[in-house]
Amino acid sequence: MTRPATTLGEPAASIGAEALRVRVVTPPSVEWDAAAAFVRTGYAEIYNALIDPAPDCFVVATRRRPGRPEEIVACGGMTFHSHQGFFSERYLDQPLEEVLQRVAGAPVPRHDVVEVGNFVAVGGSGAELIRLLPLLAWCQGMRYALCTATAPLAAALPQFGVPFVSLGRARPTWMSAGERLRWGTYYDQAPTTGLVPLDRIGELVRACTGRYRFDNLDLALRRDLPGETMTDAH
Repeated sequence: MTRPATTLGEPAASIGAEALRVRVVTPPSVEWDAAAAFVRTGYAEIYNALIDPAPDCFVVATRRRPGRPEEIVACGGMTFHSHQGFFSERYLDQPLEEVLQRVAGAPVPRHDVVEVGNFVAVGGSGAELIRLLPLLAWCQGMRYALCTATAPLAAALPQFGVPFVSLGRARPTWMSAGERLRWGTYYDQAPTTGLVPLDRIGELVRACTGRYRFDNLDLALRRDLPGETMTDAH
């Protein structure tokens, strides 16, 4: 399932001695197209599914080994606030805003949520994206990540320090027979829709301290802390 990919420019993060590089790529670009093709191929090979991924961006992990071209080894999509709604919302029994208020105990605006999906990985490379996707979502100022995960992936998340609040089984009851057929065996994997509360990833941050090096940082303040107002220093 490993696919050769075009060099994707400067890395967003570098991990370990094998120079695993992680980048965020957006459309329209050759890099985004390569990531979408990797996901389509992965779903076809694993689930016999025919999907057309279209997230706002892909988080792409690549590896270059001596004598071989750079290869995509893991990929996940991120979709931010959309007036069309998130794909995973279709599995919920209640509007997303009501679900968020129940989980958070207070209203959570939709623009504080990112949907994470289209996850495909080769070998152990997927473990790095499982760790990195919540960290990147947190770095984007998000408070919750909405995702639909197969049973094995949902079970693995807590092992990596990723808190996962299950909202229930993801059932394709809203799909037409033709749409359902295009998803192959995906729904045989007992997928679950859930939320990752990004204010609870402290254990993940602790475990990853010293593991990653981020490049090309450009930080903007999204909001003040509760009860705090930013003032100019004099």
